[in-house]
Amino acid sequence: MATLGLAGRGAAAALAGLLIAGAAPAAALAGAAGVAVPGATWHKSVQVPLPSNANADPNADLRGLACSSAKSCVAGGGYQTKPGDQLARIATESGGKWARGFSLRMPSGASADPDAEVNAVACPTRTYCVAVGYYSDGFFQRTFIATGSGGKWARAIRPALPKNASASQGADLIGVRCHARGSCVAVGSYADKSGHDQAMIVTEARGRWGRAAELRLPRNAAANPEAELNDVGCPSGTCVAVGSYQTGPSTGQAMAVIESKGTWGRATEISLPASAGKKQDAFLAHITCSSPRSCLAVGGYATKSGAAAALAVTLSKGKWQRAIEVAGPRHARSAGLYSVSCSATSCLAVGTYQDASRANRGLAVLESHGKWGSAMQVSAPSGAATGAEHYALLYAVACTSSGTCTAVGTYNDGSNHSRAMATVRS
Repeated sequence: MATLGLAGRGAAAALAGLLIAGAAPAAALAGAAGVAVPGATWHKSVQVPLPSNANADPNADLRGLACSSAKSCVAGGGYQTKPGDQLARIATESGGKWARGFSLRMPSGASADPDAEVNAVACPTRTYCVAVGYYSDGFFQRTFIATGSGGKWARAIRPALPKNASASQGADLIGVRCHARGSCVAVGSYADKSGHDQAMIVTEARGRWGRAAELRLPRNAAANPEAELNDVGCPSGTCVAVGSYQTGPSTGQAMAVIESKGTWGRATEISLPASAGKKQDAFLAHITCSSPRSCLAVGGYATKSGAAAALAVTLSKGKWQRAIEVAGPRHARSAGLYSVSCSATSCLAVGTYQDASRANRGLAVLESHGKWGSAMQVSAPSGAATGAEHYALLYAVACTSSGTCTAVGTYNDGSNHSRAMATVRS
């Protein structure tokens, strides 16, 4: 079952700022390289119905996604019941139709207005799923893990953080992947007792979640590395995680780390494209693996001109290759990729790009046999905002072995209200 999640908070947030600024990367202006993969089309995007208690301005999105078949998916995100009251949400698709969904119950001690969000979803079986994210206890941001079985979701739990975690600062779980029911790995970030953001990994074995562990960062990490792991892939029981860290002030770098026989090594810095600037603002948002030695990850970085550009990097025979730029649509000012999933013959990456009018639009790019095709705009649902007010972003994609891919995200409607969207390529 495909399992996908969120682009993280730190470097990805910096890239989002670059997307708004929108300087144009040269490769995007030149047009996309490679050969487009034929044989499938995008269906009309739809608004995913909101829970009945949603606010008129729902600030809704879907960030995590897992699909057991072409028309059966579970997604997670958030929505508002009133201004400032954000609830974590699960939405399900059955027979190709999305239901309204429902809010998750946060751990004991959560604020009445929990400011909660699901970042990622994993479903190791058709009837059992795990969701991770964050919530507020009224003072600080905390992490949660929730499980659903047969459509019924238990109250979320709060996992134990590393022993050097600060009791008075925030934490977040951003990605999750499961080998089987009761055997999962979640990744994210936390603040240590010095107030420095560190990356963490928490493992479930035999149905019990252990204490999270701090990741050993590359040796060139800054004293305050602002580190996070955004996603994890676990083929054949061995896991590979990706994220970002800083080597100096405002100098973000992408990283990856491999687990072997239950032990996580030191993270590796990813070599960026030659067009990367000194302040790279680089991150890896998501990873998919066919084996522990063969993976594809996507994300973004800042070019020498200061533009935000999409990137991809492969793990081949256990060795990380230099990342490459994935060109956005012609005349795109900036672009970023947030999720990738593969079928039997190709891979599909999704994200967002900014066009010449400064409108942000849904982005999709196909990869086949090592070549990236022409980037495509994925249209928002009917009634979306127009002109420079248009905003759409695809957070997650899941492809089945048959080649059908489902993607979810967010868009602004004609009243400039954020709503959740879903679309299918088949």
